[in-house]
Amino acid sequence: MARFLPSDRTVRWLIIAAAIVGLLGALVPPIFENRARPLSTKEDFTVATDPTDVTVAEDKDGRPWRENIAKQHFESTRHTRTAKTDVDSVAKVQSETRTELDHREFASLESETNLNRESVYPQAGPTSSETLRTPWGTTEHAAFEREGMQYFFPSETEQRSYPYYDSVAQTSEPADFTGTERLNGVPTYMFRQTIEAHPLNETLNKPLHVSGPAKDFYSATERERYDYPADTTVALEPYYTVARTFWVEPTTGLIVNMDEDIDVVLATDRQQVAGFDDAALADARSNRPVFSAHLTWSEDSRTAALDRVARTVNFVKTLAVIGWLGKTAAVVLLASAAWVYYRRSDR
Repeated sequence: MARFLPSDRTVRWLIIAAAIVGLLGALVPPIFENRARPLSTKEDFTVATDPTDVTVAEDKDGRPWRENIAKQHFESTRHTRTAKTDVDSVAKVQSETRTELDHREFASLESETNLNRESVYPQAGPTSSETLRTPWGTTEHAAFEREGMQYFFPSETEQRSYPYYDSVAQTSEPADFTGTERLNGVPTYMFRQTIEAHPLNETLNKPLHVSGPAKDFYSATERERYDYPADTTVALEPYYTVARTFWVEPTTGLIVNMDEDIDVVLATDRQQVAGFDDAALADARSNRPVFSAHLTWSEDSRTAALDRVARTVNFVKTLAVIGWLGKTAAVVLLASAAWVYYRRSDR
């Protein structure tokens, strides 16, 4: 062998080529793949919900609450972008949400936080801030430490629960894996999060309190359920409940669709709202709503999100093919070297 290798250039170059191609196939795709997976510092996208009619009510003119309930046109738009920070592994995320009722500004949310680009969890320390504006006043939180994800899931998303932050409740609750579904041919993971009966006055800087005779807020069936005489005075405050479903592309961790059922209803205490059965929730929505809506992303927003993930997914698939081709070529070159060697040895 020692006599053969220096003299047989063909075999020698076949072996060298096999080593080079094999190394390239084994090392290059993972390098580029690892660069593609962390949260990009160039994300810039807008998500809108389908325009829809929602149920709203407010206390005015001393009339029974049920007489103030109305349907109004609702639209919501969120603009989210990421940027570099002084630390390569951390991205700054800024987001603004604007909502309109009957084409008038209703509520808005502005938030900013630093995220670990690998885990998409907030950077440790007081690196988050947000401003929530509602008809009941403005709530500002400057430089606080946030827990849980928001707007993104981690790349290589797993089929498990993740803590997801809610700016209205100002808390993180699990988003539980519930199954898989294809959207326009793209495989996605589905997650479901429920936040139940959060006392909204803990969030608002101008708490909402409403009182009056029970008959103005509760139907006869409800008064019997809660043992309220018709003319007894009840004091109520708003409670926030939301159930949302996320569709997540698991390679990138990007959310490609979201569906939300949001209810803010009046109740005398949390126990009256927590654990709503369908009948009790329907009664509360009918008789004591502050805000009730079913929201889903618009078709344009879903399509744009799927287009964004398709570029990264196709790039990762291309790298996988390159890796396979490199390893296959290395095997072919080594086999060729062996064939040349044995063929000449037989002569």
